[in-house]
Amino acid sequence: PVSLVDLAPTLLEALNVAAPDSFRGRSLLSVVSQGITTPARPVLAETHLTARREALLSWRTGRSKLVLHTPSGVDQSVTVLSERFYDLEADPGETRTVEASPAGRAAREAAVAYLVAARRESGRSRPASLDEATLERLRALGYLK
Repeated sequence: PVSLVDLAPTLLEALNVAAPDSFRGRSLLSVVSQGITTPARPVLAETHLTARREALLSWRTGRSKLVLHTPSGVDQSVTVLSERFYDLEADPGETRTVEASPAGRAAREAAVAYLVAARRESGRSRPASLDEATLERLRALGYLK
């Protein structure tokens, strides 16, 4: 399992191009070359496809998966409406939830902390990391003054 944020850094490394510091992902070429099959950090996915546009967050670490159901929105507090834990090794089809273990409770805390930080940051603007040639092309196209 990998995260989509790792795709661009991986492609750039394959092309021998340095990834901008603003990228959150990391190249997976070394992971592939070393044959590592368990991600070193959680792999997460988020969707807002519930009937009331509520959010579902999947937080996968090793053989465990946590699914959090939260209200949609960017408010910085996170209310968990429901949660499900799965043991992916014993139940790869995710047909049976399991009781939260200490590792599961730690995953829940980490997932909620991630959501709080992501929502706090989502309203913040970040400086672009564009080189002067790119900025000049954008100016020539009328996108920048």
